[in-house]
Amino acid sequence: MTDRLRIGLIGAGQHGRYLSPFLREAGEVELVAAADPSEEARGRAVRECGYGSAYAGYAEMLAREALDAVLVAAPHHLLAPACQAALARGCHVFVEKPMALNAAEGRQVVAAAEAAGKTLMVGYCLRFNQVRLALKRLVDEGTLGEISAVVCGKGSKPWPGWLQRPDLGGGQMMFLGSHLIDQVFWLLGKPAEQVYAEMTLAATGVDETSAFTVRLAGGIRAEFLVSQAVGVGYDFVEVYGQGGRARAEWPSMLLTVHSSLVPAYQNPATIRVLGDSHKPMYVAELAEFLAAVREGRAAAVDGKEAVRALAVIDAVFASARAGQPIALGQG
Repeated sequence: MTDRLRIGLIGAGQHGRYLSPFLREAGEVELVAAADPSEEARGRAVRECGYGSAYAGYAEMLAREALDAVLVAAPHHLLAPACQAALARGCHVFVEKPMALNAAEGRQVVAAAEAAGKTLMVGYCLRFNQVRLALKRLVDEGTLGEISAVVCGKGSKPWPGWLQRPDLGGGQMMFLGSHLIDQVFWLLGKPAEQVYAEMTLAATGVDETSAFTVRLAGGIRAEFLVSQAVGVGYDFVEVYGQGGRARAEWPSMLLTVHSSLVPAYQNPATIRVLGDSHKPMYVAELAEFLAAVREGRAAAVDGKEAVRALAVIDAVFASARAGQPIALGQG
């Protein structure tokens, strides 16, 4: 492997092209080739992002180009197959969330990465966002005391295109709910034990609004509201403990803290975390991926953590169908 990692892009749509310039800022890379069935998309990846060549299919790109790693930013139903194909060709993989359509498919991707001995990282970018990092520090430092509950939400207006197709992995749970579930796991470090959900479907058949409770180890309750029936975007996580509460909102970057344990927060305080709400977290996650590849180690967000979130999503759908709680195992 040379100092400049040779990168391929699978999925040259809006998000793949958006992330590509951040790869250059994250480390020494060469953007070698992009693959997308859309001639327009792959052409724009060459013209706008600086990829050296373009392919209509990723199989041909993987066969022809000597790549160190790939960035996979395709529609959800293509994520796992693309990951497995890249890993089979000896590439390290950075894949957008949720990585797969369900936990079983996700485990296959993890197994492929382990068999290949390659780094697999999943793009849960909000772990690298400064307002959420500030919230995690408050939790870890004990500012809120022993944690008892979480209330969180993420949503938007209805999404267009393939995100309205169940067969392609569309719907708000996979697109945005996966982020929110990962945030709770990351913030609290507790496994899920049980899920209870209620859900309404859009006319297209994808999930429109999901309200669900996840019981975590230690008796912590996490309440989620994930919707695409809201006129504006929203994204918040509020953590409650025996000593106080704290709420982090994105992309407004507002952090509200109220604690009986820390004098500075005896009265509620609202802090705006300064800086760009988007670009730095993407550069940081890609820098972590490149560092993990160079150092031959696991990435900060590995495939097993993506499987953990997918298992909750599976349980949300199962609970909504059955009208009863679903118990979760540890894998």
